[in-house]
Amino acid sequence: MDAGDSIRCRGYAMMPIINDNEFEGYMIAGYISNPSRAALIRLDTGGNLDTDFGTGGYMAFDFDGYESSVFRNFTAIYDSDTIAGYGLNACDEDWMWEGIEVWGTPQQIQNTSSSIYQGHVYLQNGAVIENAIIGILADRKRYNENGDWFAFLKDAGGVVRSDGAVFLNCRRGVHFSPYNERVTSGGVVHFIPNKSYFDGTDFTNNDGMADPIYHSVEHNSRMGVNTHASMWGTRGIRFTDCTCSSFTALPIPLRGIGIASDDASYQVLDDEPASNLLNLYRGIAARWAFDRLSSITVKDNIFSNVHYGIHALNGTTHTIEDNNFVIPDSADPDVPFGSYGVRFDGATAYKIIDNNFETVDVGHAAYGVIVDNSGSLPCEISDGNNFKLKIGVQTQNDNSGLQIHCNAYQYARYA
Repeated sequence: MDAGDSIRCRGYAMMPIINDNEFEGYMIAGYISNPSRAALIRLDTGGNLDTDFGTGGYMAFDFDGYESSVFRNFTAIYDSDTIAGYGLNACDEDWMWEGIEVWGTPQQIQNTSSSIYQGHVYLQNGAVIENAIIGILADRKRYNENGDWFAFLKDAGGVVRSDGAVFLNCRRGVHFSPYNERVTSGGVVHFIPNKSYFDGTDFTNNDGMADPIYHSVEHNSRMGVNTHASMWGTRGIRFTDCTCSSFTALPIPLRGIGIASDDASYQVLDDEPASNLLNLYRGIAARWAFDRLSSITVKDNIFSNVHYGIHALNGTTHTIEDNNFVIPDSADPDVPFGSYGVRFDGATAYKIIDNNFETVDVGHAAYGVIVDNSGSLPCEISDGNNFKLKIGVQTQNDNSGLQIHCNAYQYARYA
């Protein structure tokens, strides 16, 4: 945790402190009798909290109510630790803890060596954030009259860095609110990349949400993850060698989204391909309404049993390269429009190159690529894409600038 960190709770929060697997006592986070107000303990501005408890270290919240850790101008380091909410009980119901808030200053720069303006959270060496409503929010929460949270949008800019961490069974793993630092040189605006990143991080959902409020009446099922990672109005966040997964016991529409974004530019890369996006309803869902010059780069990933692999609504210069899409059976009634690997609606100047698209049952109507209204700017689906499914590429409306060439089609009835 970093400068300005805070620990807020409703009810009684007792956190065991463990060092080198030896119990050292408890940190009392607070108690209040009125559950409509929140107790607050704030760490000194400019301070550091290094929770290197050693391998197997553990910090848990067990109390009647909610728990949220908050950091501004403060650096928190979680090294091989588990941060979880278990047995959170209020009115004889189980609950999930609220997670970590990293507060920032949207108009100021991010500096990983200083936390003057931005809070910092650093997860490493298998640190786990578990059973949170939202694991990490790079902003401040607010709540509507129904008690549902939303991002405040005035405290964005906090830095989240993850090396080998795990987000386990969180309703939402991490969310970034709008932060776009820029400089002008020679009349040209240059965007400074966000310094947040995720390397070797596992976003995993292997059980229903602990809180019984997350129940689907339509499907008569506990819900799983909503979205593993999401961002709005950011540029430069990077996901490298990461995994986003759900589990097949959930109904298909409840298996969640790997990465979702609005008006954001980012990269999803893998240096050592593995099953990076697995058993999800949607792999990557990206939309651009205002900043239509932003793009995504997705390279060297495997999409396995993901019903809707990548969907981009608008945006430009997207690159989808050297990925493997194993597309599930689209005959399932929960996937009414047919599974696909990539779908671009209104996107321009993109490249879809050297990917593999296949399905287990080539008799069902799964799509490799669907493009709609690319317009007249040069776009390409080329350079060795391999289609081993019923429908390789489907084009709709104006795609006059699109070139499709040098691809291989096996089993495809429609190229």
